[in-house]
Amino acid sequence: MAEIVQFPRHTPPPAPRLVWPPAPTTLEDSVAELEAKAEGRQSVAKALEHLASVNVELACVNVLSLQKGGDVTELVTEEVLTGICHALISVIDARGSRNCDLPLRRAVARELADREGASHDN
Repeated sequence: MAEIVQFPRHTPPPAPRLVWPPAPTTLEDSVAELEAKAEGRQSVAKALEHLASVNVELACVNVLSLQKGGDVTELVTEEVLTGICHALISVIDARGSRNCDLPLRRAVARELADREGASHDN
């Protein structure tokens, strides 16, 4: 057998390479991958939108905290906290369904429901 198959000894064998992520095997896999990426981008856009909506108020609180030098947590309104909670949920959704993020997402969603229920007097 050694006489039949001879490998050139002067060239090294090709180095193995890692291809990640694996290429989709079917059209359905390709479509699902594209949809997941699009949903992730939409979730990031939602998170940025929520943060942008509370940015001015947070900037004002920051300026006041620098001027006063004391505790200014009472200046942070419920709307700011609600916007931050929505942004955090959107970021977790953008990362995808990961088991390590689920307890945090549930806790934030529960806090958000409590805050929105309290603000609507429910």
